[in-house]
Amino acid sequence: MRKKYSKKSRFKILRRRSVYQGRAVNLSVDRLRLPNGQVIEREILHHTGSAVIIPMLDSRSLILIRQFRYSVGGYIWEFPAGTNSSRESPLQCAKRELEEETGFTAKKFRKLLTFYPTPGVSTEIMHLYLATELTRTQSKLEEDEILHAKIFRIPEIDRMIKSGKITDGKTILGFLQFMKLRGR
Repeated sequence: MRKKYSKKSRFKILRRRSVYQGRAVNLSVDRLRLPNGQVIEREILHHTGSAVIIPMLDSRSLILIRQFRYSVGGYIWEFPAGTNSSRESPLQCAKRELEEETGFTAKKFRKLLTFYPTPGVSTEIMHLYLATELTRTQSKLEEDEILHAKIFRIPEIDRMIKSGKITDGKTILGFLQFMKLRGR
């Protein structure tokens, strides 16, 4: 029989050892006591958080980017996204990343969700925004970004997800939330 724990059960960090300090993440090995009393070690990626943007060009079209992602060994289709700098809010990050990666600005941003993409290993929290009333400007890619933006009809994105052409989790979740918002 499993022992039940109350919501008030707490964990305690017994020791934190910094293993790596990077540009986007820091890695630590934490020794902790779980709410059930068990003592374990976990490797944790510490992350400042990020913003994901669903750029809605019109009632029938969204913008995706095709970006090179070294970690997955190639290009993937995804909604624009980026890491918060330590000096900006998630909304400021969303505004900056939208223009950098797509060459559009938006008059309106609506926050849809906040979620943990990889809670088993990372502290990263993502903030999902719908961006509307877009105006074309100029993209401002960072030197390590290899991507291009493309406009898609909504049914085509749905087919791309169902066929496995889109495999990015934040994009799939964002699209499902977008469709729920539209009543579909």
